[in-house]
Amino acid sequence: MAIVRNLVQGHQNVQAHPTNVEGYVQILLDESGRPLVHVSTWGSDNRKTAKKQSQVIQFDESSAGELVRYFVRAFGPNVLS
Repeated sequence: MAIVRNLVQGHQNVQAHPTNVEGYVQILLDESGRPLVHVSTWGSDNRKTAKKQSQVIQFDESSAGELVRYFVRAFGPNVLS
């Protein structure tokens, strides 16, 4: 679990995942009082073990801005409305 420092264009051979999960988002403040966006997901309904937290990631203002630009490139400007 970490705060994303920056995003780098990936070149891995990736595919869409076969399952869907709910994502949870919270806004919190770091030790300096700056906001962070905290995103976590929980195991899918099909998970063999009890449902538990799977991934956690936090974004500061800089990395959040980078991610928003990727969303706009992928989905167009209407993603912001």
